[in-house]
Amino acid sequence: MAEPRHLTREDLEAWLDEIRRSPKDGGVLQLIVRRPQTGQREVVREAQLDPAAGLVGDDWRTRGCAGTPDGSADPEAQITMISSRVIAHLAQGKERWPLSGDQLFLDLDLSGENLPPGTRLALGSAVIEITEQPHTGKSSCHTTEKTPCSSSIHPWANSSVSAASMPKSCRPE
Repeated sequence: MAEPRHLTREDLEAWLDEIRRSPKDGGVLQLIVRRPQTGQREVVREAQLDPAAGLVGDDWRTRGCAGTPDGSADPEAQITMISSRVIAHLAQGKERWPLSGDQLFLDLDLSGENLPPGTRLALGSAVIEITEQPHTGKSSCHTTEKTPCSSSIHPWANSSVSAASMPKSCRPE
């Protein structure tokens, strides 16, 4: 694995056209990652999505959120998604994708214009719903500061979603 290099603003802007070519619908789930404990990542072939627990096996619920009044997990931020085209450019190698902390990696246009709040997405037999709160990597639920590129890509990089149905399976293609 080659050592990743710091991407300049020009590097990021040069990739924008490729990101904008993401499919508007009919996208592909390319990777599922759960975080069983802080600092750990586990790539899984199949996952259960639960309306109360989020991605089963992920520590979302136990980790909590500094942005809620009582510090409990925010039900509007159970599941996070990122564009596979964005992470492919940023991570500079698929083996580094899980380090982003996102759970679902999709080749899909995740922009607010394409997926406004309330949009429902089918992932295998699961249905998830886009919520108002965007996932920019700088939410008050995070306890570590993200790199400056997180704020420069957030309008089109990823969104937060909540489970909207009974536990279902999703499988990357």
